[in-house]
Amino acid sequence: MSVLSRKCLDDLSSNDEECNDYLVRNHVFYPTMECPTCGRGMEKMNTKKVFRCLNMSCNNREISLRKGTFFMGAGCRVLK
Repeated sequence: MSVLSRKCLDDLSSNDEECNDYLVRNHVFYPTMECPTCGRGMEKMNTKKVFRCLNMSCNNREISLRKGTFFMGAGCRVLK
């Protein structure tokens, strides 16, 4: 991963979706996730910043994009 310029960081922080995509491309966020409850694939929902289980009867419907990453529990504005 390369070092980002201040301007690049400012550009990313002004758009949550671009920032999330950047973090996925640079292997900080997971590009896909399996539901820990039912084992099915989960769909990435950028608008809510979560993975959503595709199994309608699953009790574990949503998981944060940050789960299992360095940003888990972080209070960064761009990731809220």
